[in-house]
Amino acid sequence: MKFLSIKQIKKIFFKYWVQPWWPMMLLIAPLYADDNEINISTPTASDNLDLTLEQRGYNQEIYFSIGGADNVIDILQTGANNTVKWTDTWGSGYSWGGDLDGTDNAITIKQNTTTGNSPTNNYFGFHIQGNDNTVNIGQGWFVNDTATTWTIDNDEYGGLYMRLDIHGNYNSYI
Repeated sequence: MKFLSIKQIKKIFFKYWVQPWWPMMLLIAPLYADDNEINISTPTASDNLDLTLEQRGYNQEIYFSIGGADNVIDILQTGANNTVKWTDTWGSGYSWGGDLDGTDNAITIKQNTTTGNSPTNNYFGFHIQGNDNTVNIGQGWFVNDTATTWTIDNDEYGGLYMRLDIHGNYNSYI
């Protein structure tokens, strides 16, 4: 009785199982690459803007316009069906200077859905105008009162709605 070496077994397995069937495996795997959208317009120059956008998952949307200087924006979307955009009441702020307008604004938005086969949409609509505003928003996240610790909520079905419209100076929201 002749025994095959590990190398021979691997070669036979690859030749008769992996090679003929790998194209079919690609058809089975779900692909979500075209489900996420980002659309950012800059109606005026955005000097010193530090922008970080990250979408992990599918059916994520980010739509807004930016105006002013020294703005910092960080948006993280995980799971499915998260939306960050201009408010549904006024629409895009492109014509009046942007949905984040002014100087020295900082905004951090984190959205998460983790539970259920069809989580409902998390929606965050905003329009900020003025100076020195700091906003830290979490949907499906817990943020402490100093915005230094973010903890993900691992039991989140979504369906959260928030409309934030800040006008004026020296505002802060956590």
